[in-house]
Amino acid sequence: MNSGVNQKKMHQAYMRCKAGMTAMACILAVAVCLNAHAQTTEWKWVVGAGGERMDEATGIALDHDDNIYITGFFRETGVFGDTTLTFEGTTAHLFVSKLDNDGNWLWTRGAQSSNVNGSVVGVDNEGNVYVAGHFFRDIIINDTTHTGPRDLGFNLFVAKLDSEGNWEWSRSVPRSVTTTIYDLALDQSGSIYVTGMASGEQIFGDNVINAGHQNPFVAKMDSDGNWLWVRFAYCEGVALGRAIVVDSQGNSYITGHFVREISLGEINLNPGEPQFRTFLAKLDHEGNWVWAAYGEGSAVSEGWGIELDGDEHVYVTGTFAGDLVFDSHELHTAHGMNHNIFIAKADSSGKWLWAQKAGGEGNRNFGLDVFVSDAGNVFFTGFFQHNNSPFGHYELDGIGGRETIFIAKLDQHGNWLWADRAGGSLENNHGNSVVVDQDENIYLTGRAGRNASFGDHTLPGFGNTSIFLAKMRMADRETSAETLLELPSGYKLHQNYPNPFNPVTNIGYFLPESGPVSLVLYNTLGQQVARLVDGSAEAGYHEVQFDAADLPSGMYIYRLEAGDFRANRKLLIIK
Repeated sequence: MNSGVNQKKMHQAYMRCKAGMTAMACILAVAVCLNAHAQTTEWKWVVGAGGERMDEATGIALDHDDNIYITGFFRETGVFGDTTLTFEGTTAHLFVSKLDNDGNWLWTRGAQSSNVNGSVVGVDNEGNVYVAGHFFRDIIINDTTHTGPRDLGFNLFVAKLDSEGNWEWSRSVPRSVTTTIYDLALDQSGSIYVTGMASGEQIFGDNVINAGHQNPFVAKMDSDGNWLWVRFAYCEGVALGRAIVVDSQGNSYITGHFVREISLGEINLNPGEPQFRTFLAKLDHEGNWVWAAYGEGSAVSEGWGIELDGDEHVYVTGTFAGDLVFDSHELHTAHGMNHNIFIAKADSSGKWLWAQKAGGEGNRNFGLDVFVSDAGNVFFTGFFQHNNSPFGHYELDGIGGRETIFIAKLDQHGNWLWADRAGGSLENNHGNSVVVDQDENIYLTGRAGRNASFGDHTLPGFGNTSIFLAKMRMADRETSAETLLELPSGYKLHQNYPNPFNPVTNIGYFLPESGPVSLVLYNTLGQQVARLVDGSAEAGYHEVQFDAADLPSGMYIYRLEAGDFRANRKLLIIK
């Protein structure tokens, strides 16, 4: 269980404490704040599937009755509730499953393949299910065999099932050099939009196009599997479309990454340096490129997930290393070229509105998917690795040094509301896809190691890594003064946020009892450059806003002393 507290309100309450309130009055003041704003998250259930090998779910969708659909791959034999699928060979085979809202398996369908990858799923208003991805050599869907290149290339597939899990049709493209699908989206009429990467001559129905070498595309087909149009962007290096979303007017938005100059219709993006850059682009309902933007700065970055809210604001998540700039919003990795997670918001014209980063040390911090609820709150998932990984003013610890699942919530303005984690210590764990229902119950799928923990629930053991589907419930909870007296159990100095920063940051700390406290900032030579707190403070949470406008860029150390407690942390000013 994870608690998200409105830190600004708590800070205001404790400022009243510092103005002379008694300890009990201070606690009661914060208890009122908590009663009004505290929110808990609770893992309701988790179910697993797969076999003895490495299996994974890569896509998720909800229908109007809150039934859950997941897709991904398994090897050789997969157990999905009471259904067991067995195919020859240890390569990755496709599965599509439907579960009810309590996590009971309703049906599962499979397709034998030499190696299937990147499968994603969507469901239309009639309960029809669409699945897409790419495969190596061949895939058998129902009674239809689709073939791909005989060399190292992939071929795409798109398929439709009815609400009972009966295959209706499947499509691939002929004479493909290599074609991949990484994401799928549906519009209100049931038309299907896909994005990915392709090379060489491509035939999408009546559209015959030379895709060049590893370029991103967007294609549209109707609900009967007929290709309507396809559009390519052309890059001097390598580029791909990683994720797609469609608005109520049939406009589509994609994110992905590219190296060197890229042309999207008449729009050119030329960042100069030959490294991966995140891009965001919009097409109208006829497939015309409308606008495009990208993450600037010196950072290597990749866009992995995309979503729209009700006002057609666009949200993108992914990974970056270095200095990443979204217009005036700058993000910096604190440890050189280690990768951190980013999430950013743009308006309907491609202007960046805000950006946030998360994750700690190491190269294994990725944002993979994002979903916006009807209330406008932003949920995103992926994985991180190390202890003390900041998600705003929340810190998450990796599990056993492994890649660890995270799920986090922000409001529409980019303020962190809470963050939580899950996973096991035996293998790497990924949160690959997330959806949220009207009551803001969260459904998360991906892969997890044997005996992975989701709150108080343990994933049943299958193979080294298993398919998982988990439900998380959100609910307001009341917090009494008695409960608050138990918070916290010890002294704690939090990592400042944001970090790096220019010029303002926030530093929070907990005191289990009243007494003298000092918070001092030092440069790397050990010289005191600022005294932020010096006096007595009541028990509880405190937060200090620090303005470093008069200090030069660089690394600094802040030190908390209270009672016998001593703690240091680093902060980074970048101007």
